[in-house]
Amino acid sequence: MRHPFEERIERFVRTNQLLNAQDTYLVALSGGADSVSLLTALLRLGYHVDAVHCHFHLRGDEADRDERFCMALCEKRNVRLHRAHFDTITYAQLHKQSIETAARELRYHYFEQLINDTDAQGVCVAHHQQDVAETVLMNLCRGTGLQGMSGIRARNGHVIRPLLCVSRQQILDYLADMRQDYVTDSTNTTPCATRNKVRLQAMPVLKSIYRQADTNMANTARHIAAALPFIQKAVDDARRRVMTDENSISIQALQQETGMQFLLFELLSPLGFRPKQTEEIVAALDTDSTGKTWKSGTHVAVIDRDRILLSGIAPDFTPRKFPEEGKYCFPDVCMEILRQPATAGWERDRHTACLDAAKVAFPLTLRRAATADRFCPLGMKGSKLLSDYMTDHKFPRTAKERQLVVEDAHGHIVWLVGERIDERAKITDKTINMIKIIIT
Repeated sequence: MRHPFEERIERFVRTNQLLNAQDTYLVALSGGADSVSLLTALLRLGYHVDAVHCHFHLRGDEADRDERFCMALCEKRNVRLHRAHFDTITYAQLHKQSIETAARELRYHYFEQLINDTDAQGVCVAHHQQDVAETVLMNLCRGTGLQGMSGIRARNGHVIRPLLCVSRQQILDYLADMRQDYVTDSTNTTPCATRNKVRLQAMPVLKSIYRQADTNMANTARHIAAALPFIQKAVDDARRRVMTDENSISIQALQQETGMQFLLFELLSPLGFRPKQTEEIVAALDTDSTGKTWKSGTHVAVIDRDRILLSGIAPDFTPRKFPEEGKYCFPDVCMEILRQPATAGWERDRHTACLDAAKVAFPLTLRRAATADRFCPLGMKGSKLLSDYMTDHKFPRTAKERQLVVEDAHGHIVWLVGERIDERAKITDKTINMIKIIIT
């Protein structure tokens, strides 16, 4: 006869299509109550599982005890056990990470490797309702959108979480009924890591005010997760209405949308923008804010007249000198310089410039445009600031920041790359040889 705990898990697995009875899965087994209950329940429900234990060499004799416990449990249950040992401290120092982040990376990287090696269909981990509540609370404190409010997903790639439907107390009651022992990680009882502080200090206060606070938070997260596909469809439909291309949002179309601020946050948050920045952008739309800029860790958002332009932050560009003709390739750019008779024929396109060889002095330098740069645009008399030229030709601010120029040995800008050559270096009917520059 099945235990009610097992029936609850079986319903959750079936509803969310998490497991197939014919397949084999891995179970992440630490030896603690949560993972032991997961292994026990899945075995009694008839699923084919192997166990995986990770030793991070962080807790001395206690960690050795945990490994011995897992070995004995799997031998008793006739379960194949995979074990891995990690030098977590060295890994964390090498990658400049916290111990918690390093352990997580090592664990999940090993899980993926083991899934491929064993043909398992996924790894089951023992997150439960309290973990969901803690995650929601932490995300709320950091600042989050609906994704953060949805807590922990029942399935994320190869990671499967069959215990999200049960509480910690139900886990303990189940193990007591099964007369199944487990080990306790002493670090879980000390408020060192952020999650431990939330679990040991914040959640008890909330539960003293609302007895079912953790369960209610987990249930709310589940409802939000169920609604996300519908919300995402509405966001995708609105995205098509307001984005003129993948890097441009029409301000007029955006302002006609219901829930404009929510929509803008959904468009910008995947690029790393925070809720406060979204509020600032919305507030700026009703003012003359052309040129106003916001940056995330990876992207830039700029108000450019009637649109919001999005682009990745321009990486640093090291100026390069080219002493003579030839082909030069670097990780971020290739530049080919050819000397040819002017009668050889020449073309004009964004990637090619053809110049009078007698009017260009080596070495040439490829660099980013600077604020004080001037040149004589082809077809015009007199010099002009590059910044004024780009403004007159409606260059987006992000394009200005990325703009490259080719400068000769006399300090003359002979080519505004991708745009226009300098009048003084143009080919005329007196040109004998030309310099062709091709940038890719």
